[in-house]
Amino acid sequence: MIEAGMPPTWAGGYYRTHDLRKSWTRWINENGGSIEEIAAVLHHSSPDVTYKYYFADTHKRRLAESGHAKGLVRLKSLLDERDELDGLIMEHEETFRDLECFEVFDDGGFAMPEGTAYGGPGSIEEVRAPGLEPGTS
Repeated sequence: MIEAGMPPTWAGGYYRTHDLRKSWTRWINENGGSIEEIAAVLHHSSPDVTYKYYFADTHKRRLAESGHAKGLVRLKSLLDERDELDGLIMEHEETFRDLECFEVFDDGGFAMPEGTAYGGPGSIEEVRAPGLEPGTS
């Protein structure tokens, strides 16, 4: 620790070897390491031990804030996707509302009115496939 130029880790100018583990924890975290990686380096039985004993309250607060911010990024992307989809739905709604062969509902759904087919109102024509007429097997 002295050769690396680290300042004393304890009052009175002492260096505690255990404090080097805490420094490693901080360095790994500051360089994007996960709590699982830190727990593995420290040979802890679980990340819970690492979190409980090696992360200061200020660090835990920063982690919570960072996690919250990442969640908000995802939420914003979902809302942006929803806005884009709403715009597309409105565009298609307007297109189908102008066509006589479609009925557009208040909820944005649409259907062909009773008695119509792809050719428009009143254009259903019953055609049976050969061999499927009533009474044939």
